[in-house]
Amino acid sequence: MMERVMVALDRGTSPYVTMTTFAKAMSLYLRGSLEERINYAFTCYDLLSEGYLRRETMYQLMKKSLAKSSRDDDVEEAVKELVDIMMKRMDVDLDGVINFNDFRESVLKTPTLLESLGYCLPERPAVYSFIATWCPTWNSM
Repeated sequence: MMERVMVALDRGTSPYVTMTTFAKAMSLYLRGSLEERINYAFTCYDLLSEGYLRRETMYQLMKKSLAKSSRDDDVEEAVKELVDIMMKRMDVDLDGVINFNDFRESVLKTPTLLESLGYCLPERPAVYSFIATWCPTWNSM
């Protein structure tokens, strides 16, 4: 997922974290609106840059994000069921893929779906901790 995070932040223009990329990431992670986070998350999940998420892509993302168990068959079956549930929940226009509008509409209705295919944003407690440490006068402005 780290590679996808970098592609989403700077569109793959540099193999290094530039100051621009760092500033963009901090802005998104610390103050980003839900719309900005939706755009970012969708870009992270769109592995092939097709503009939509296929079942296979969702399967790959979910399989990587689930913990390994002793039986791979159980994991594969669970992931297939989760992908089916996600497709039913998020494929608003019923075309067999989740395009950006489907993803956006689903996340706006249920914000917890934002990172349903893998973690690409820092957790809120980590954001609050960062702000408290590095920006102690944040709330006083």
